[in-house]
Amino acid sequence: VIFVMFWVWVFLVALVDCSARVQFKGRQLYVDNKPFEVRGVCYSPVPIGESPSYLPYGDYFTAKYAYMWSRDVPVMKAMGVNTVRIYGWDNSADHSLFLDYLSSMDMYVLITYYLGTAHESPVNNATARNAIVTSFAEQVARYAGHSAVLMWSFGNELNGVWNGFVTAFSDANQCGWTPSCLNNQDYRSHCVPQADCMYAGLFKWVNEAAAAAKAKADIPVVTGFADVDWMIGSTNHTLDKLKRNERFAPAVSAWGLQLYRGPTFTNAFSTFESASNRGLLVTEYGVDAYNDPCVWPENVHNNMCFNVLGDPAGGASAPPGLPFVGCKDTKQWCHVPGEVAQAEWGKNLTQELIRASTEAGGVVAGGFIMAWADEYWKNTAVQDMCRTPCPSADIDKCRGADRAKYSIGGSAACAQFSHITCGDANTSYHDLCGYALGSAPDGYVNEAWFGLLQPNTCGVEVGGGFRLDVVVPRPITGALAGLWGASISSINSSFSSCQDLKPCYDCLMAHTDEQLAETTACHVACFGKSDLNPADNWTTVYIVVGVASGAACVFVVCIFIAYNRKTKFLAEYNSSLL
Repeated sequence: VIFVMFWVWVFLVALVDCSARVQFKGRQLYVDNKPFEVRGVCYSPVPIGESPSYLPYGDYFTAKYAYMWSRDVPVMKAMGVNTVRIYGWDNSADHSLFLDYLSSMDMYVLITYYLGTAHESPVNNATARNAIVTSFAEQVARYAGHSAVLMWSFGNELNGVWNGFVTAFSDANQCGWTPSCLNNQDYRSHCVPQADCMYAGLFKWVNEAAAAAKAKADIPVVTGFADVDWMIGSTNHTLDKLKRNERFAPAVSAWGLQLYRGPTFTNAFSTFESASNRGLLVTEYGVDAYNDPCVWPENVHNNMCFNVLGDPAGGASAPPGLPFVGCKDTKQWCHVPGEVAQAEWGKNLTQELIRASTEAGGVVAGGFIMAWADEYWKNTAVQDMCRTPCPSADIDKCRGADRAKYSIGGSAACAQFSHITCGDANTSYHDLCGYALGSAPDGYVNEAWFGLLQPNTCGVEVGGGFRLDVVVPRPITGALAGLWGASISSINSSFSSCQDLKPCYDCLMAHTDEQLAETTACHVACFGKSDLNPADNWTTVYIVVGVASGAACVFVVCIFIAYNRKTKFLAEYNSSLL
């Protein structure tokens, strides 16, 4: 009986604790049965001169690239970051060392299962959709027991028309929906039933993925929606896409929203509260660090962006020894350096997140600020660009003798408010490609400038994407650290120089992937210790706890039985004497 009791106890303790490792209870996120607020950053450490279009296709999370995240994670930790969001990796590769390192630093990751566009991940028939769901579930199962995995996101911005999934689901289900129905708020419009048909198919597919993943691991699954087409907040709230369709996705634990609404989140949290009773993560927010003169009030009439990096006006900061030249209106954010606006807006948005957090009685489980470091590759393809961009080396000619070619209606076929060098295939150049957006501090979004830190090249590279960069903090890092309970001094002491990073880099380059999987030879050079001591498989941890608890229980029972027997023996002995 005692033996059976012992193993029942072990099983129950392990079962109860494992199911509670990460979960949403209503809107509140719990980790190890304790409330958890995500203080996150979006992390895609593509080096200067590289692109996700080439090896390793954006997957810098294998052991061979440990020199990158051993550079970054200590700085994140010093800032008060507790979670990173990544945008995908090679599903066939091993990412255990990256996860082990996060675990050793007491940090977590939200892993986005990369879907890209409907061209990359076709969903036009059930067979194709099921294959994606199966692959996603297998990837979740692979890392099911790892303590660093906070949750998974199925895709990114699946509702964004630019990714093609909404059109694909409309076509697959013969809904008749077209992009002309975007942002419809007329409940009498033909767009309403067409959108219902299309979104029902999309939400059901996301639900199938979440359900398949949860069959493999008891872990939250979310998806990050773009803040378009009135997911929440329509004038007639009955047309909110989330409110109308989340019933088709009961397996989704929480919803993610990418919010770029300006210096505040406006009414996003109150409208979400009326649309859903599930958890909410702000899966992207923030502003870029460049003040772009293109659409300043005094320049907007040009309809085109002829300014380039290095011009006297605008920029991220003032040139050394010179005053900053901003827009003429001193009351506008375009009057100050881009880094100043980024720090102030980022701080205010993060404060608003904290005030709206579930910890403070609100609806938000946390958020991820965009982004860790500038990504030069993002200049290659942006919303507004020229069909025949001006080569950077010819910029003087393009702005002078050939100006008409790059103006509206010119033969270069530039979209309105394009930078004339964009899209720029030179991923070693910090170009200004992007698009006009009224909610940005300067009215323009520069895609390659969202970093909380500025990367600088060390001039060291090996083929296959192995380039060595250092990162330099912008003012926003100190602003966020203050909100997250950290200090600027702790941040400054955690940065690495090119010289600091070289031993780790050299060690990794001297070993093959297979060797790195079997040895800890580079651990000291990269992490400062030979054993990361990850919390490995939490099921094992809880079973050990259960065994210890069960053993203690057995010990107490045995003492109790022994005491009863002793008492009975003494009573019988005394009775015999009488």
